[in-house]
Amino acid sequence: MLAAAATFPRSSRRSEDNSAARLKRADLVRAPDPRCSYDRVLHYNPATSRREMDRPAPDCSDYKAP
Repeated sequence: MLAAAATFPRSSRRSEDNSAARLKRADLVRAPDPRCSYDRVLHYNPATSRREMDRPAPDCSDYKAP
């Protein structure tokens, strides 16, 4: 499973106050977010009859809708 996260504008995050930052034209791009981009392997667990990740996903609460 591959999850690729991106931010727009480049330096913006929902969990931080971005109002003081002055944006430049170069900031108005979609930029990859390595903190929330990850690659995991799913394995079938016969005890639960579910597929489970080989290790937990990082905390990406900035990308979840409230």
